[in-house]
Amino acid sequence: MSKAATAGMKTSIAKRDMSHVFCWSVETVVGVFQGFTELDDDLFVDLADGNGFRTYADISGFTRSSITNTDSLAVDNLDIVGFLDPTVFDRNDIIAGVYDGAVVRMFLVNFNDLTQGVVKFRRATIGNVSMFEGRFEAELRGMLQRYTQEIVGVATALCRADLGDQPGVSPSIRGCKVRVDPPFWVPSTAYTERPPRDAGLGSIVKPLAYNDRQFEVKVGGGGTSGGTEPSWNLTIDGETTDGGVTWITKQALTVIATIDVVTNRGKFTIVYSGDAPDALLKGGLLFIKTGKNAKLFPLDVKTWDLTGKEIVLYLPAGFDLLDTTSLLELEDGTGTLLLEDGSGGLLMEAGETVHIRAGCAKDVPACRDAYRNITNARFEPNVPGAKVIQRTAAALFTQGGAV
Repeated sequence: MSKAATAGMKTSIAKRDMSHVFCWSVETVVGVFQGFTELDDDLFVDLADGNGFRTYADISGFTRSSITNTDSLAVDNLDIVGFLDPTVFDRNDIIAGVYDGAVVRMFLVNFNDLTQGVVKFRRATIGNVSMFEGRFEAELRGMLQRYTQEIVGVATALCRADLGDQPGVSPSIRGCKVRVDPPFWVPSTAYTERPPRDAGLGSIVKPLAYNDRQFEVKVGGGGTSGGTEPSWNLTIDGETTDGGVTWITKQALTVIATIDVVTNRGKFTIVYSGDAPDALLKGGLLFIKTGKNAKLFPLDVKTWDLTGKEIVLYLPAGFDLLDTTSLLELEDGTGTLLLEDGSGGLLMEAGETVHIRAGCAKDVPACRDAYRNITNARFEPNVPGAKVIQRTAAALFTQGGAV
C-alpha cells in the first residue's frame, strides 16, 4: 500500500537524507498518551489529528521488527521490543492490563525539517505482551485482525449491553442509553420530560457540585431553566422548581468517593456520606480517578455494603511488585507469583478518588422497573433455548400421550 508524503518529504527521501527517524506512540483505552522516537533527543510533532504538537521522547533500548502487511486476517508480522523501565513501561502496568488493546501509531519524520510532515506507516493495537530478562515484547495487531472477532450481537436471555452503553458500543450496537453520568445542569436551557420507558430521551442532569443525586424533568414539567442553579431538593422523588422547569430528584447512578481502608486487593472501604443502596452498585464498575492507579482499567464490583461502606471486587486488583513481602519468586528468577489468599503488594491506596458506576441485573425487572428502559432492552427472554430448538419429533410425546 502506498504511503502519502508531502513534496518536501519525498525530495528528502529521494536524496537518502540521513535525518529520517521513526516515531511511535501508545494511547491506552482510557486516553493516556506516550510518544517515543528513535532520535537521541525529544521531538515535538503535530500529526494534524486535532491534538496539536505532542512530545515524542527519546527512548533507549527500543527495537522493532520489519513491518509486513498482508491481506489475510492473521496477525501482521510486527513486534516491538524494549526494556522495562518504571518511568516508561512499568512491569506492574503491563501485568495489570493497562496496555491491553492500546492503539499504537508509527510514522517517519525528518527531524531536521518537521514542516515536511510525516509518513504514516502503521496503526495497530497491542495484542500479546511477553516479559523476560528485564525487557518486554509486544505483538501489534492490524485492523484486518478485527474481522476475526464477533462484532454483532446474538439472541440472549440476559441483556447484551452494559449499563450506560451508548449506540455503537460493543457488544450492543444499539446501546442501553441509560445515562449513568448525565451532563451538568446549564442555565437558560430548554429541557424536556423523559418518556417512562426510554432512558435515552428527555432531559436528565447532574448538579454543578456533586451531591449524590441526579435530576430528571417531571412529567409535564418541561420548560426553560433559570439563570442560576436552583437550590436542589435532595429528597428522592422530591421536586425542585427551576425557572420554567420542574425537576424530580433521583439517586445518582455514579457515586464519587475516596478509598479509606484497604483490607486486601479485593476488599476496601470508602469515604462516602451518601445513601446509595446496596443493590445499586452491585455488579457495577469502579474507576480509579486519581493517584498512581488512575490509568487502570475499571474494576468489577461484586458487592457494596452501605452500612460498612465496604466494596468487594469480583477479581482482586493488580499488585505492586515493589512490595515483595508476600510474593513468591519463580525458580528461573524472571518474575513473581501472588499468593492465593490475595496477600501481597496492594495496587490501590487510601485517598485515591473513585467513581463507582451502578450495576444492572440485565433482566426484565431491572430494565423495566429499576431503570424504566424496556424500550431499549437488548435481550430476548422469550426465545426458546437450545433444547427446545433442537428437539426431535419423539421428544414431543410423553408416556401419557402428546404434549
